[in-house]
Amino acid sequence: MEKLLKLKKLLLQGDIRSSLALVEELEKMVNQEEIINSALKKLAI
Repeated sequence: MEKLLKLKKLLLQGDIRSSLALVEELEKMVNQEEIINSALKKLAI
């Protein structure tokens, strides 16, 4: 959540380069979470 607020602030300031870097970091976090969730589901079966 903190990173989303930082992203909003950067976008409002027009800092596109930093915003893109933060979006890429958030995408990696989401992808990692999806992989972990998938693995946990497989373990539960």
